[in-house]
Amino acid sequence: MEKKHLILLADDDREDIELLLDVLEDIDVSRHAVATAVNGVDALNKLNQYTDEEMPCLVILDLNMPMMGGTETLRQIKANERLQKLQVVIYSTSENPHEKELCTKLGALDYVTKPVLYEQSIKVAKFFKQVCDNVAAER
Repeated sequence: MEKKHLILLADDDREDIELLLDVLEDIDVSRHAVATAVNGVDALNKLNQYTDEEMPCLVILDLNMPMMGGTETLRQIKANERLQKLQVVIYSTSENPHEKELCTKLGALDYVTKPVLYEQSIKVAKFFKQVCDNVAAER
């Protein structure tokens, strides 16, 4: 049975969310397979409400969000016994190597810079879909 929400996307920029949703649709990932959160607090609340069967295959976190940013959200996910095995990718406009290193040390699967070109966006969306496919195959 396919999960309703394969991806949880936490980003406070509505345009970035819509762009990623459009690109995911272009590679046949339904908008219904993506849940969104406006910040880290919202993302954690949603994750804590999911049953184990509803848990997303991938959590995508923007780095800079109000209330709680991606780094702190990642830290809390990885500190939570129930959530720590989730695949988390940081998805940010920041190319700060120190932030990337910190997020990797905290347990992020990857740190992806938000693409500028459509072709790059497709490549990133395919990566996200592949992560979900791999997690679903392991479940």
